[in-house]
Amino acid sequence: MSDEVIFSLFYLILSFCIVYPPVEFVSAGFTIPSLFSRVLGSEDENFVSYHIKRTIVTLGVYSILPLGYIIALFASELFENVSTLIVSGSLFWKIFFTTSLALPVLALYQIRNWMIDDFKYHPIAINLGKFCNNNNRDWKSVASDINAEFRRIDKICVRTNSLIKVIATENWILKVTPFTVLTAHQSDASLVVQKADTHQISLQTTSETQYLSIEVKSGRQNVDSFVIRINASDFKDLEDRIARDITIPANVKFHKTVMEQFV
Repeated sequence: MSDEVIFSLFYLILSFCIVYPPVEFVSAGFTIPSLFSRVLGSEDENFVSYHIKRTIVTLGVYSILPLGYIIALFASELFENVSTLIVSGSLFWKIFFTTSLALPVLALYQIRNWMIDDFKYHPIAINLGKFCNNNNRDWKSVASDINAEFRRIDKICVRTNSLIKVIATENWILKVTPFTVLTAHQSDASLVVQKADTHQISLQTTSETQYLSIEVKSGRQNVDSFVIRINASDFKDLEDRIARDITIPANVKFHKTVMEQFV
């Protein structure tokens, strides 16, 4: 295998680990939130502002990954005729080079649109704006309520993978994703367990784990429903924090606690 191929595979794997960090990267603090912690501030102090900034940084980092590969080619001594490869190379290289330049420009344009009128058009602000009422006149008022509840110790946070986590506070159900925070208010939300998946932990043992897909559907107009996927062992904690009953269809069977697996 040539040095060029090894270099390309290494950068591809590194990019994948940045986009979808494995456990080792998370433990080492090599994730976007960890690397840009000084820019993002504290999630506990200002939850909504933290995630607005996090989504902006995430979009920026993702957009420069292809361009980073081109820059690495120029900087590496493995490639002596990179400019010739791009200018006179195949159609693939020309498209890749053009795309790598266009993505950061498009990302900056999108970030600029998000920042108009104090982030009024950011996906998180748009989601929160759907919950405005007599008590909350705009999305910032809703954000203040969420910030206050997130600071309390009675919330639960369930990380479903390295990119997504589910948060339940006294009144809110939140699903944090790379580019937005999906939101539902418990007062008008319905939760239904859609399915339970059972996975064997190891081929050498009979141990298994179950994951639940729960649909969260808001009764408010224009509020999109979303699905949260959690380990069955976290179901009891979520159920205790949610003010409304979680509907479990008769055809969905799972162990609500670890002890039930051995009964």
